[in-house]
This record gives sequence, structure tokens and C-alpha cells, in this order.
Amino acid sequence: DGVCADAAGECTLRAAITESNATPEADTIYVPAGTYPITIVGNDDDNFVGDFDILSDLMLFGDGPETIIDAKWLDRVFQVGPAGKALPPLTVTIAGMTIRNGAIPLEEGFGEFSQGGCLHSTDTDLLLSDVVAEECTANLGGAIHLTASGFFDTGYTWLLEQVRVRWSVAGDQGGGVSAFNGIFHANECQFSDNMSIGVNGDGLGVGGGLALFFVLSNIANSEFSRNRAGFGGGVYNAHGPTTLTNDTFSSNTAQYLCGGGFCQVGDVAKVSFSTFVRNQVWRDPLPPESAVAKYGMTSASGGIDNWPYGDQYGEMNLKGVLLSLNGDAAGIAPNCHGPVTSVGGNVIQDPAGCDLAGEGVISGIFPDIGKLQENGGFTPTHPLYKGSVAINIVPPDPSGICTDIDGNAVLTDQRGFPRPNKPLASCDAGAFERQRGEK
Repeated sequence: DGVCADAAGECTLRAAITESNATPEADTIYVPAGTYPITIVGNDDDNFVGDFDILSDLMLFGDGPETIIDAKWLDRVFQVGPAGKALPPLTVTIAGMTIRNGAIPLEEGFGEFSQGGCLHSTDTDLLLSDVVAEECTANLGGAIHLTASGFFDTGYTWLLEQVRVRWSVAGDQGGGVSAFNGIFHANECQFSDNMSIGVNGDGLGVGGGLALFFVLSNIANSEFSRNRAGFGGGVYNAHGPTTLTNDTFSSNTAQYLCGGGFCQVGDVAKVSFSTFVRNQVWRDPLPPESAVAKYGMTSASGGIDNWPYGDQYGEMNLKGVLLSLNGDAAGIAPNCHGPVTSVGGNVIQDPAGCDLAGEGVISGIFPDIGKLQENGGFTPTHPLYKGSVAINIVPPDPSGICTDIDGNAVLTDQRGFPRPNKPLASCDAGAFERQRGEK
């Protein structure tokens, strides 16, 4: 009726979204600071009960992390998109809020109905900005699940800007975030303390921080720390090209195989100016019923693993990458495994198990790095100490600009500080560019 009011005459968040859903044009909703719990128990796709169902174009703004939408473990927080309805694709922005305590019951199989504990988006161009998603659980995407009904690169784009995803659990894929069939961009994001535990029949979980399937992805200026999964403790990326630039992977764990920090399955990975430190692969015995055990696969590394699809490897290309103090319980491949091409300026403390090609690799030397900490910028980084072998080893282009593998300018480090630190200087390896005067 054009009036934002519930049965008691109050303009609640549910009432505002219901009014927005009833209009074809894009709407804007502002939610002041405060805590807004879900209180109506139930399950529908019409926004009457349970989670908040967004069914039309919408810009939803809060006052920052102090605007808290709390599902109280009754349902997920937001369902975005048609959800099987005969509706056109949507464009939705959610910005400036915390979404938390969402829960979709874990289930056996591949979790068709257990997706996105905090947020589930289908057939929607979605922007999340200045959002905290925390303490949520679901089979696919413990905190956030992004999907399209088409198959691979359907044109739907998901953009995460300054998003923190933490303390969430997936039953199978993507403890923090899972994405299927689209285009994924993350910039200045933090994925920390998430877990993919593996409730499926084979007992395996993938992508503790992030799991991507048939997705074109670009991840920049972001941090993955203390995430855990059976495969791909930080990120598990399968069957889609990915670009990593100015990213930090620290203290992530793969319980069984693949990469403790980053696992790439097929296709092409281009990794530039990124740091991998203290990631681990435990190589626990595989459940005998798992497909991985039946095929006898053993590929694993503490840091980066180029995991074969069948007997075919994809491409793993590194430029200005720092790999140090990563661990393999078997001592076979602590930092990297599988075919890896160095494009120059890489520091790999111990290259054992890494099938290296190309040039420009420094190995056998500890790169003198500090612990993960706040060093400026949106996310923590590992600093380089004075005298580190990672300093000034990546040549700039002829104009004096640091560039990624594709020749694109990389003008800052993960923190947003200048790269290089002075005109015409060489660039530092890793996500941290040491500045003049830094201790």
C-alpha cells in the first residue's frame, strides 16, 4: 500500500523490505545504528517470516558495524534474489552493517537447501561494502553463498569491498564464502577463523575461507588467516581463472591435502605481490570412502598447490610472491607443489616439491618477515624487516611502475602504501612494500 508499517503501525526492517518488494523500481532503505533481531519464526520466500527476502532492486544502507541485523540462529539473515520465483535478475547493494548469527541446518549430500548462513544470493548483481558477516553456518557458504542458475560466467557479478567474514562454519564448501557460476571480485576484504568441516558422505570440506567453482575471480588487497578445511585451508578454487594481487595468506590449514593456503584445481591462477606464511597441510589419513582416496591422489603443499584435475594440471604463475615458513607434515612440499612458473621476483624459502619453471626465484634464505599484525590499511600484513631479501627484487616496467603478471599497474601494496616506495626503485616481493623510515 506504499506505507512502511507492520501490523502495529511500526516501520520495521521487514515492513520496509516488503514495501520495496512490491515496487518494480529500485528503492533505498536506511537502517540506523542499533540491533535488529529476526523474531518471526518460519520459512518462506515472501518476507513474511524467517529471513529477510529481498525480491526487487534495492540499496540497503546502515550506519556501519553498529547497525546489526541478528538472525538469532532462527534462519539466515538475508535471502537475495528470485529464489525459484519467476522474477527478473536483481541489482542489490548492502552496505554499512553487521549481519550475524544466521543458521541453516547442515545436511548430508551437497546441501541444496542449506546455503548461505548469513546471506544467500541467487541471480543477482550484488555489492557488499563495509559489511561484517560473522558467526553463521550452512552447508554451502557458512556465511555467504553466491550463485547463478546458469553455468559458468553467466554475467552476474559479486563485488565485495571492505567486507569482513569471520567465525563461520560450512558443512561442505566455503566456511566463509562459497560462489558458483559467476564473476567474483574481492577488494580489501578479510576472511578469518572460518572452517569447512565436511559433513558430506566422504567427510571432506573445501575452502575454509573461500570456495570458488566455475567462477572468474579477482582477489586483491585481502587477507586470509586461520581458516581451516580438508582441502584448501584459505582458498579452494576449481575450474575458473583467478587473479590474486596484494593478498596475505597466514596460518591457514588443510587437514588432508591440497594447499594449506591456496589450492587451484585446473584453469589458470595468476598470483602477484602476495605473501604466504605459516600455512599448513597435515596430510591426515583420508576417509576410505572418499573419491580422493579411491583415486590415490596425494598432491599437497603447506602454501600453494597446483592440484591436478584428473591427470591434467592447470597453470600457476607467480610474480613478486613470498612463500616462507609454510609446513607440510610429510616434509615433501612445504611452500608449493605442482607445476609453477616464476615470472620473476619470487622468494620461496624452501622450493622442495615445487616443479619450478621460469626465472627470478630466491630460495634457501629466510626472508626476515614479522608476525601478522596491523601495519596500516584495512587488513593485517606480515612486515618486511630491514635487510630482507624480499626488498627491491621485482624490477619495475620501463616507466618505473610495478606491474602484475598481465602488465597492469600495481601502484600500492595491500595496505594502500606506495609501490615502489620511491620513484624508479624496484618493488618488494609479497603484499607488504616496506616504506622509507619504517622500522
